[in-house]
Amino acid sequence: MIACPFQVPNYEYADPITPRVMKCTFCADVISREGGKPACAAICPVEAITFGRRDTLLELARQRIRNDPGRYIDRIYGEREVGGTGWLYLSGEPFEKLGFLDLPSRPVPHLTEAIQHGLFSFLWAPLTLFGVLGGVMWFNRPKTTNKDRADRTEEGRP
Repeated sequence: MIACPFQVPNYEYADPITPRVMKCTFCADVISREGGKPACAAICPVEAITFGRRDTLLELARQRIRNDPGRYIDRIYGEREVGGTGWLYLSGEPFEKLGFLDLPSRPVPHLTEAIQHGLFSFLWAPLTLFGVLGGVMWFNRPKTTNKDRADRTEEGRP
């Protein structure tokens, strides 16, 4: 849920004891079985929702912008945002005005992946953890004084 830049996955509370994180599956069973479209795209009378290969949809979006430039702004939302998304949008209004997020062109996990590779590629995280734990153990060790040592040597203990 955290990785989705659009906050699409959400909890499904049909069973309140064990809620599941769910999102649209594009009617995967229908597409795989019949080779058709998802129900939302099949029933849409004005083809506001379409389904297909990304390159085909990008060309269709560009064609719609070329054919009716007064209706659409010259931008396909989702073409470059967070590395390119599976959903593409056209609009006659700026997307920011419609509440769409202003997303970077680089994929969201890119930064966290770089941090993880930097930490774990040379085992810095485990070494740091063991160093900190060793320091805590050393700091919390029982303190012995010269009197304690003398008492132990008189009893025959080292």
